[in-house]
Amino acid sequence: TKERKATRGQADKTGRGGGQEGGAVARDVQRYNVKVGNAPSFGPKDALVTIVEFSDFECPFCNRGANTIDMVKKVYGDKVRVAFRHRPLSFHRNAHPAAQASMAAHEQGKFWQFHDKLFANFRNLNRDNYLKWAQELGLDVARFQKALDSGKYKAYVDADDRYAQQMGAGGT
Repeated sequence: TKERKATRGQADKTGRGGGQEGGAVARDVQRYNVKVGNAPSFGPKDALVTIVEFSDFECPFCNRGANTIDMVKKVYGDKVRVAFRHRPLSFHRNAHPAAQASMAAHEQGKFWQFHDKLFANFRNLNRDNYLKWAQELGLDVARFQKALDSGKYKAYVDADDRYAQQMGAGGT
């Protein structure tokens, strides 16, 4: 696969990034217009920077990445938008059900709170805990459980995963 690069380099004397003097961007940098779609997101839609994160709730490296995203949120506030797209890795057996549970929470306006519960407990992902956390967050647990039982968000998570692969994300 082609190597995917983001613009890199230190900010120049004017404070602009880009890796070259004056903030110019190197011509060999490949860019991709990664769509946010209906992904859960925070920050304004017209933010100068949008980060589209492809993540797996069972992945220890994604757990660390979630901490980085929290820091970005605190430091940059409304200057950045972050969108969360699912990339449940096949060898993480609880990642896909966790992704579906997060979308069931999103349906009730609690994606980010549930996201935080999942990452805080990434070694203990299971249905009983999803239901417990749904109750702790004040979700309509019967509605949440119905979404889980019906597989309502399976196709959504699968579509995110396929899209991640189309964008060249071999992992998270």
